[in-house]
Amino acid sequence: MQEHKDGWYWSSAIATSVKSQYMTFSQTDGVVTVSKKDEQGNVTTSPVTIDADRRMITISDIDIIKFGAGSWLPTTGPNYYWVRGEFNDVATNGFWIGVKSKATEYTAYHYILK
Repeated sequence: MQEHKDGWYWSSAIATSVKSQYMTFSQTDGVVTVSKKDEQGNVTTSPVTIDADRRMITISDIDIIKFGAGSWLPTTGPNYYWVRGEFNDVATNGFWIGVKSKATEYTAYHYILK
């Protein structure tokens, strides 16, 4: 296991959990949804609302993925923030979404789209 001074760690078990979980965002006829496969293989789907002016994403029916290495990170919604990247550049660079941790602080998660 590899551990950083801040307690963040990466192990083969965590790497395996990362490989088995995913979130897939899709759009059909202007309606955005997300499907999530968790570590146990359960697949759940939720509608997604994007408020570009507030840079907010609402995922009403599921939480984002919680990996073992980040088990202390807040992953519950329904509101997430688009904290880095541009809407028109997602296909090239993926995007960062996160949750508001404090009044002026965000915890970001990087989601890469294939």
